Amino acid sequence: MIYINLRGGLGNQLFQYASARSFAIAANEKLCLDLSGITNKTHNIYALDKFNINAETVNECHIWQKKVSRFFLSISYRIGKRFGYDKSYKFDVILSYILNLFGIYNIDNGYMKFKRSITKNKYINGYLQSDKYFEADNGIIREELSLKEGLSENALKLSNTMKSQNSVCVHIRRGDFVNIGGIVCTHEYYEGAVKYLAQRLENPQFYIFSNDIPWVRENISFPVEVNFIDDNNPNYEEIILMSSCNNFVISNSTFSWWGQFLSENKGKIVIAPDRWFVDGQREDIYQDDWIIMNSEGKVNPLV
Repeated sequence: MIYINLRGGLGNQLFQYASARSFAIAANEKLCLDLSGITNKTHNIYALDKFNINAETVNECHIWQKKVSRFFLSISYRIGKRFGYDKSYKFDVILSYILNLFGIYNIDNGYMKFKRSITKNKYINGYLQSDKYFEADNGIIREELSLKEGLSENALKLSNTMKSQNSVCVHIRRGDFVNIGGIVCTHEYYEGAVKYLAQRLENPQFYIFSNDIPWVRENISFPVEVNFIDDNNPNYEEIILMSSCNNFVISNSTFSWWGQFLSENKGKIVIAPDRWFVDGQREDIYQDDWIIMNSEGKVNPLV
């Protein structure tokens, strides 16, 4: 059995599920989601049960690999806090060769290939924010990340309208991001991205998604007419609505990432910020065909 410690919001949960599911497929093992890290408060609400996932769940996982995983993650965190991200990453890479042998996968920093273990059970602990983990199973992942009950009637009408247009999803992350200091996207970034697409798409229709629509209305001046989406939609329905658009302006948010990834439009244009983390760390979350824009609203090639 492969267990994964599920944590964070829906975007993080989707990365964790997709990565662990692909590992389970390759290993011909069953997947189990450890829900002990889910508080069901504020942003940390379990929502994968709304999708056609292929996994069991437990409220608490008692295998020994979990305890060892937590112990070494705490050491890695202390190293990173005291000596910097690079030292923490090197520690994780070196240690992973040993831990992987015993079915323990601590992966909070970038992409690390899953290695074989000698143990029956395996435990994964990390955010796994890279499509490299599941690129071999993209088709399966997309099928399983469809909603069990589909969209509600009003959301389905809006979804069909978006699919029929040169629609652009503009996702502006606020809410908990403000409190944890995760904001890196400026007003100029969003305004520049909207202007960029308005000049390149024929009759584009812009749809604004945010967990703080009143703030967006008051603080961001878009250069074109936009449509504001009701922020009272459940998160699992909102992410599918976002994916109904044909083009994207995303924030440094995994929720944004999955909105564009689940889109069926192969010719989509995706604009992303040139920084994903406040401290400037580079991760494997960027995709090769994205257009990268800086905080001044100007195209800035990813380096």
